[in-house]
Amino acid sequence: MSSETIIYIIISGIIALLTALFLYKDKKKSYQKLKWIFVFLRFLTVFSILLLIINPKFNQTTYSIEKPDLVLAIDNSSSIKYLNQDKNTLNFVESIVNDNRLKEKFNIETYTFGNSLNASDSISFTDKETNIDNMFHQLSQIYKNSTAPMLL
Repeated sequence: MSSETIIYIIISGIIALLTALFLYKDKKKSYQKLKWIFVFLRFLTVFSILLLIINPKFNQTTYSIEKPDLVLAIDNSSSIKYLNQDKNTLNFVESIVNDNRLKEKFNIETYTFGNSLNASDSISFTDKETNIDNMFHQLSQIYKNSTAPMLL
């Protein structure tokens, strides 16, 4: 809410109070006890009408902390098995996925890629080719609206 709106609300409160007191300023003692109830009700009525004319807008902003995604992209082509790096790759992936410090800071997402990108936990190293460009394109489409560092 802007400071201009707050000033308008304060001025309307003063106007409503002065109007209510002015309308019940007579000196008759017959309804003295009810006078303050009537002044209060008149104040509420005039103040409500003035608030409707001002039409204040209330904005509420909420913040939440979300862990970013850590994308783990694993080459699932047969070249990894051919170079005898399949066990090293599996051990490395297991150590990343099971690391408690990383789990506290990131949501770990595992993908395998070869001919196409697959969301998978099983790695078989059986794809015939590696298409890194396709993998980057598909991951950029999946995570286009979020922070997602990638580990290749």
